[in-house]
Amino acid sequence: MDNRAILFANFKEETILEQTKQLIKSNSEFDLSPSLNVLLELRYLIIEIFDSGLDEDALTYMNDYLSSASYYHQVKLIDNQLVLYHVSEDDEDKQIISKIASDLIKIYKQDMHVKRCENQECQAYFIDTSKNKSKKFCSSKCSNLIKVRRYREKHANE
Repeated sequence: MDNRAILFANFKEETILEQTKQLIKSNSEFDLSPSLNVLLELRYLIIEIFDSGLDEDALTYMNDYLSSASYYHQVKLIDNQLVLYHVSEDDEDKQIISKIASDLIKIYKQDMHVKRCENQECQAYFIDTSKNKSKKFCSSKCSNLIKVRRYREKHANE
């Protein structure tokens, strides 16, 4: 399961605008540049929450981000199926920020375990879905890389 808050926290600062557009699968020519500072602030807040946990200040900031966009639901009949849509009256950037903040709250509401990859060169955040919550790496690529390094260090003097 890809959580937008996790993906967003792992974005590189210098490419956050392009990555955010990819995250929301936006093909429009919408310019996120005016929202760069807000996106960076939200990213820093998410990282701080992952590293230190939720506190009253973080909740206040999260509520500000969540309230930045207003939308309502609308139902349409497509191929004899009811489809529920979110319709927004706001700018696309406010919708994005609200959705990312909402995904962060879902992580804590569903008691997901967010960890940071133990590969020092990666340090990406991930949700530990292992049964005993002992996963140390964000991917098998990072895990294998560290195992190979340990093996080579161990056998270097042979």
